[in-house]
Amino acid sequence: MKWQTLKGYKIQRILTTNLPLIITNGDNNIMIDTGRKKAWNSISKKLDKVLGDNKINAVILTHTHPDHTQTLNQVVCKYDCKVLVYEKVVNKVCLNKKENFVLVNDEYELNDLGIEGKIIYIPGHSEGSIGIIVDDVIMIGDIMGDFVTKPFAKKKKRVSDDTLKSLKKLVDQKCKLYFPAHKERVYTYEQVENFYNRYIEGEIIYQV
Repeated sequence: MKWQTLKGYKIQRILTTNLPLIITNGDNNIMIDTGRKKAWNSISKKLDKVLGDNKINAVILTHTHPDHTQTLNQVVCKYDCKVLVYEKVVNKVCLNKKENFVLVNDEYELNDLGIEGKIIYIPGHSEGSIGIIVDDVIMIGDIMGDFVTKPFAKKKKRVSDDTLKSLKKLVDQKCKLYFPAHKERVYTYEQVENFYNRYIEGEIIYQV
């Protein structure tokens, strides 16, 4: 599946879900998360097909959970790319070439990567969760999954204050499309805003 932003950035799934994603402007290719170790053969072959003779300039990790980082060393070995991770959780990432780390803070501009965009801090799902805004779209990792899984959201119908604040922060961005990490789905701004309003109004939600 492929998408194109307002200014011509192309976004492409590598597997059948949104994890991982490739964002390109023709000259620069950014990978969002890297996926599970057991999927590496499929990921590697698809990257070859998508990139051709080009390379990945950088990987950005939405957070440090294993399903998002297990093939990181394989990707870095293959492309010798930078790895952007939230500064407070870098010690949770296993990377052989530590000199490739680029530490990001609560708001980090992506201009050095040749991409018009920025990283924003959206804690809740995990301490180092970040969102990646490129043009009029945003990659949001697993932040919305917490509304049906953690912490016991199905039973209590609530999530942590950090998660709710981060969802409000995503609504405030007013992006055209929102890409969660898992499942074959993409949300519009209207869907995310509606979800937020339904949640704070106390409506029971069983699925995102």
